[in-house]
Amino acid sequence: MIVPMRHVTVLCTLAAREAAVERLRALGVMHIAQAPADTPRLQEARARLQEADQAVNLLDAMLRTHRPSAPKHGQALPLKSADILARSHELADCELSRAQTLRELERLEPFGDFDPAQAAALAEAGVPCVLFRAPRACPPAARDGVMVRILSRRANDCFGVQFGAADLPAGVESVPLPARSLATAQAALREIQARRQRLTDEICQADRAALVTERDGLADAHTFAAVAESMATQGPVCWITGFCPADTLAALQAAARAAGWGWQARPPRDGEAVPTLLRPPRLFRPVLAIFDLLGITPAYTETDISVVFYGFFVLFFAMLVGDAGYGAVLLAAVAAARRRFRRAPAAPFTLLTVFACAMIAWGFLSATYFGIPLRLLPVGLTHGVSRWLAVQSNIMRLCFTLGAV
Repeated sequence: MIVPMRHVTVLCTLAAREAAVERLRALGVMHIAQAPADTPRLQEARARLQEADQAVNLLDAMLRTHRPSAPKHGQALPLKSADILARSHELADCELSRAQTLRELERLEPFGDFDPAQAAALAEAGVPCVLFRAPRACPPAARDGVMVRILSRRANDCFGVQFGAADLPAGVESVPLPARSLATAQAALREIQARRQRLTDEICQADRAALVTERDGLADAHTFAAVAESMATQGPVCWITGFCPADTLAALQAAARAAGWGWQARPPRDGEAVPTLLRPPRLFRPVLAIFDLLGITPAYTETDISVVFYGFFVLFFAMLVGDAGYGAVLLAAVAAARRRFRRAPAAPFTLLTVFACAMIAWGFLSATYFGIPLRLLPVGLTHGVSRWLAVQSNIMRLCFTLGAV
């Protein structure tokens, strides 16, 4: 059923605003209708929540693409969101340095390993040293006062060095002297890669459960700040409006009397955006998981079809699969998963259990077990209903009847 709601206004003193919001949060009976002002407090709370969410998403992405080393002493690292983000920024710097060093190595490797300081010393002594890149088919040759040495050949190019003050021949490209030697750049790359691996391992070894707990706490703090900042004020008085289920209004009134709040409750008016609270009978409560999955909720003024929808949805699911054997497999898998994830919400497991039981029931009625043909089943597994359902015209008549209902 759709729970009847009441529009509620709660008034308190400005000094008691934080305590009032704390008490309302503890009660958990009021849906806030006012939009919060975008104050610095709310902006800070939102920024911290976004950072925590970013840290959890970053950890999940890293765990999907990297295999960390074993955690020290078998324990996860006690990292907070700020630690994860700091390491991710450091990791981004590592990636940039790695890319730059790889480009530098690609430029240096054709010339081999040498000390750039010695080349600079030769230039100061009056013997300029120039690195060059030339077409492989016509490399520059030695000339009067110029010595040329070819260091390597790659594809269509050759790389070398010219000693002497003469200009390079036409078609030969000059390459600037590097700031460090090839060996130094290779050592720097190894250091960057080791640092990159260490940061990756530290991020992957973070305690995800602790990060999620931190994020949930910041989400709660953000909601608290949004509610507190949404309270309207007039002088020393502030108030907040929202909607409260009619059957919990007494608890809100008792809290108001105990705290010295002013309050007003009235039925919703036409045109107000009233939130919908569905509370189906306990037997049909798993339908809420279906509504959450589909992202649908009836409006407050609409008719609640959750019970009828749930019944037909389960029936159609059972008919679609229609196999008692697969239903038993699903039931066993759900039971095993429930034992494995005891702290997970119960609604999805309850819903899948209902689906599995419905599959088994329909499979029994239709005598369908792992798709084995009816004629091959033992006599004890077939019955009059299964033989009736085996006739296509009967199934069509049943489906048309269900559709009409």
